Amino acid sequence: MTENSLFRRCVAEFIGTLLLVYFGAGAAAITILIANGESPKSNFLSSGIGALGGLADWLAIGMAFAIAIAGAIYIFGHISGCHINPAVTIALWAVKKFPGKDVIPYIISQLTGATFASILFVGVVGKRAAVIGGCGATALFPGISYAPRDFK
Repeated sequence: MTENSLFRRCVAEFIGTLLLVYFGAGAAAITILIANGESPKSNFLSSGIGALGGLADWLAIGMAFAIAIAGAIYIFGHISGCHINPAVTIALWAVKKFPGKDVIPYIISQLTGATFASILFVGVVGKRAAVIGGCGATALFPGISYAPRDFK
């Protein structure tokens, strides 16, 4: 088996991360857009995300991430290892399973792929995806902050 060039591996990371963010985070944004303005159902399965009763929404988002990751692994795993996340790249480097000289190019490829996916998603869905859905970005739950609690 021949070793793939750094450029080819970085392109694989770019496209794999693009797929992950476009479909995974995009599913979260679409779910929020669909649920915008609707109140959650009041049964125990409801998590408050949307019209499907909450649990189905979480399942749909999780499955979108799972399918995007599985697809990326099948397509690009043999080329780049399919890290598709800077945290994975850094973790592999930290345990000496990934060469240090490739860390920065991989992370740049991953961040660029994620950014391009977000721009593409907003271009397809519209500005509401960024404003209401946050393009699937993570955020703190209401009432939670980064500041430590005062234990008086």
